[in-house]
Amino acid sequence: MKISVVIPTFNRPDALSQVLDHILLNDCAQFEDIEVIVVDDGSSLPVEQVVKSKIVTKPFRIKYLQQANSGPGIARNRGFQDASNEIVLFIDDDILAAPDLISVHYRSHQEMPGSVIFGRSPLHSEAVESPAKKYFDSLQFETESKKGLIKQQDLASGNISFERSMFPDGAVYHRQMETPGAEEFELAARLQNQGVSVYQNNDAWGWHLQSAEISQKCKQEYKYGLSLAEAFVKMPSLMENERFRHMIETNAPIRFSTETVNDFIKKQAKRIALLMAAPRAILFFTKLIERIMPSSKLLPKLYRTLCGLSLFSGVRDGMKLFKKIV
Repeated sequence: MKISVVIPTFNRPDALSQVLDHILLNDCAQFEDIEVIVVDDGSSLPVEQVVKSKIVTKPFRIKYLQQANSGPGIARNRGFQDASNEIVLFIDDDILAAPDLISVHYRSHQEMPGSVIFGRSPLHSEAVESPAKKYFDSLQFETESKKGLIKQQDLASGNISFERSMFPDGAVYHRQMETPGAEEFELAARLQNQGVSVYQNNDAWGWHLQSAEISQKCKQEYKYGLSLAEAFVKMPSLMENERFRHMIETNAPIRFSTETVNDFIKKQAKRIALLMAAPRAILFFTKLIERIMPSSKLLPKLYRTLCGLSLFSGVRDGMKLFKKIV
């Protein structure tokens, strides 16, 4: 039983230290070799010292690699190319692995050889139990409550494993994608075209060191919109993916010849809201309601509105940034 664990990192030495601690505490007595590869993606903060400070015992061994800042996809590729074991597990530098995460990934590949396996990353249990956290936790509950291997079209790269033989050139992620997240859309579509099965295993989980604040979630949705737009501009064939096509068509600029009346009204409302800087006012009002009426049934509607406007804005700005208007 052998596996390589690749951790791409950029300027998160404190979080990385926790991530490594959780990896090194995994229950891996049956493993012969667990190779942990930290890929420093051009950090200006002391990452190497964090890696060297860890006490490592068998079956673990740690390797530190450094490269110029190139983004998470390229950093993952670098670690994948340097890995010496057949199964390669990618863990982001803000995911705290559950005690059996490594063995769950390994067993999943034994059960479904030739497949891609990804796990779940719920918000850290020690995060403030705010109304926003309760809401976002509720959105994930239905999917995360399912057991076993669940076949998926999409994937998440923060907690995912591959077999080296699937990518003989070592290029798991597309080199031309600049926005974090865009490489995931391209990879999911490529795997689907190649007939490679992707499974989610909710037993392979790790706490996500992520803020549960609605303002932070809006920033994430905006970046998600940028990555959607980049993937669309650079890989138009992704429109063959039903879910991807729906997200683009819902948030892309209006096309008068193809829009339904309902779509036209929704997009115009979002566009006007952005022009009037409504998201700032809604965010202010939302935070006020969180303080004075944290149990208000209005909050979920406000969260949905803010996240929707942030995604919409990200897609629009991304289309302009990457020079494609539809």
